Amino acid sequence: MACGDSIDKELPSPPKPLDGCCTAVRIIGMKCVCEVINKIIESAIDMQKLVNVASACGRPLAPHSQCGSYLVPGVA
Repeated sequence: MACGDSIDKELPSPPKPLDGCCTAVRIIGMKCVCEVINKIIESAIDMQKLVNVASACGRPLAPHSQCGSYLVPGVA
């Protein structure tokens, strides 16, 4: 997975996603990514890191939108 190191629960967040990760985010699209995320995937990834990656790659998720079963936080 192109973004695995950026969203893994067990790994520290890198300063920014790798170019290959952002390319995948732009090609696949976050709507499609969010539609296939299930509880098994959510158990392996950090959903807030996923939200951060989407934003860093120029494809931010809308506040209060759903990604898998995760509710994207609103803007503080």
